[in-house]
Amino acid sequence: MKAKKQSLKTLLVISLIALGVCYGLEIAQNGTESVQGPFTPVTVQPTAAGTTIILQTPTPAITPVPAPTPAPVTPQPSAAETTSPQIGPDSPLVTEMATTSQIANKTGDLLQVVSHHGIQWVVGLFDKVLK
Repeated sequence: MKAKKQSLKTLLVISLIALGVCYGLEIAQNGTESVQGPFTPVTVQPTAAGTTIILQTPTPAITPVPAPTPAPVTPQPSAAETTSPQIGPDSPLVTEMATTSQIANKTGDLLQVVSHHGIQWVVGLFDKVLK
């Protein structure tokens, strides 16, 4: 009975690993196709001299890009005419950047804690299945 239970656990772990690998391959293929386009089909033709592999690559339609038109030149105001706002520690831009930075840091910390506990949960799950 114990050997049957151990065999069932081993089969379950192998099945979970196989499903994880298949799912990972599917995600990788979808990501690659979304960046590089769909894969090209391959045909193999045996000949007397050897095997010939033919890649059937579709020729992409190349459309010419029109030349950019130059923008009209506008006169720049002199330094006396423009007054640049003083950016200090209390300016709205600096305050907004500091707030955004704090939110990003807290979000990063939260994601790190969640991933750490998620990994511990998966390891614990496999540990319970194998015992």
